[in-house]
Amino acid sequence: MTAFRPLRSTLAVALALAATPALAGEFNGTVFFGDSLTDSGHFQNQLPASVRPITGKFTTNPAWVWAEYVAERSTATASPTTRAATTTPRGGSRVTVQNGAAESTVSQANRYLAANGGKADPDTLYTVWTGANDIFAIAGAGAPPQQTIATAVGGVVQIVGTLDAAGARYILVPNLPDMGLTPNAIAAGPAGQVAALTQLAATYNTAMYGALAQGGYRVIPLDTFTVLREIVASPATYGLRNVTQTACLPPLPVR
Repeated sequence: MTAFRPLRSTLAVALALAATPALAGEFNGTVFFGDSLTDSGHFQNQLPASVRPITGKFTTNPAWVWAEYVAERSTATASPTTRAATTTPRGGSRVTVQNGAAESTVSQANRYLAANGGKADPDTLYTVWTGANDIFAIAGAGAPPQQTIATAVGGVVQIVGTLDAAGARYILVPNLPDMGLTPNAIAAGPAGQVAALTQLAATYNTAMYGALAQGGYRVIPLDTFTVLREIVASPATYGLRNVTQTACLPPLPVR
C-alpha cells in the first residue's frame, strides 16, 4: 500500500460493530477476498515466530480484523483455525493487477475456485471487498482515474459473476469507506487528499454498485462509506476517543 496505509486505524472496530450483527446466522463457511481491510495475517509467516502472536495483522494487534468476527458470528463451528483458513485476502491487493507481493483480488477468487473444483458452496457466505488500493494508485501514484476505476469495477463484477456462476448464493460486497477520513488524508489538509480520496471513493462506489445492478447480480451490500462517517461524527457513541490519528503507528500531526 501507499503512505495512506493507516486506513485500518478507524475501521477495525467500526466494521466489526456495524457488520457483525446484520450477518449473524449460520453458514457452512465464510470466504473472503480482498486487501488489507480484510487480511487476517497472510504475511505473518514472514515475521519471526516469537512476534507472530502479537503482530502481523492490519489492525491494532493482536486484535481480530472484521472478517474474523463475521466468520465467528456467521458460522456455527467457527474456530481460530477455520477463521484463518477461510480468508485469502492480501494486504496491498488491487482488484485486477498484481501489486508487489500482493496478488490481485481476481486472482484470489480464481485460485479459490480452482482449488475447489470450480464450485462455490451455495450455503457459504462469500465476501468481495476490494478497490482501495486502486484508489490509492490514483491519488498517490498518478494512475488515470477513469480507466483505473473502470478496470477495478469491472474486476469486481467479474469476481461476483464467476462466484455466481459457480453456485454462490450469498455474496457480500461492501463499498469503500470514506478514504478522505484516514489519518494521512486528514494530515494532508482539506484541499489535498481529503477531498480527492472522498470523491474517488464515492465515484468508485457508485460505479461498482451500478455495474453489478446492470449485470443483474443480486449481492448483499454493506455501506461502509456511511458507517465510517457516522462513527467519526460521533466517536463516543461507539466507544472511541480518537478518530483522527493513527492507532498502530506514531501519531500524525493534525492540521
